[in-house]
Amino acid sequence: MVDDSHVEPPAPDARPARLVVEPLSQRSSWDYLQSTDVGRLALTSGALPVIVPVAYTVVDDAIVFRTGPHRALSPSTAGAVVAFETGDLQLGREEGWSVLVRGVVHQLGAADPLPHGEPPHDVLLALQARIIEGSRVHFDPPR
Repeated sequence: MVDDSHVEPPAPDARPARLVVEPLSQRSSWDYLQSTDVGRLALTSGALPVIVPVAYTVVDDAIVFRTGPHRALSPSTAGAVVAFETGDLQLGREEGWSVLVRGVVHQLGAADPLPHGEPPHDVLLALQARIIEGSRVHFDPPR
């Protein structure tokens, strides 16, 4: 249990900045996905939600990442419905973007191309995008 009795309430006239969210097109969302190589994969493990950081690459319309039997994300993830998010928030400029992808994970077989010469001892999983939503965000100062 968290003891928040020491937290000061905000001043009556204090207002947080307003977050403005502008949707991106699917093409722009894919462009942003290809601009970085680390994201977060959300799935369930033991009937509980888990969010795992993953290094990834985009191959066609899929997000490809590696796993192994001794990692938090295991090959048994194949077949799972998951969500994947990546983004960038420029705090100094108070703007950024986020892309959310939802779909089903499948294991890449031996005949599938391995991106960037991945070592064969790792298991490669691919998230086939079913739904992709991106947004650009910025903060309006409080009034």
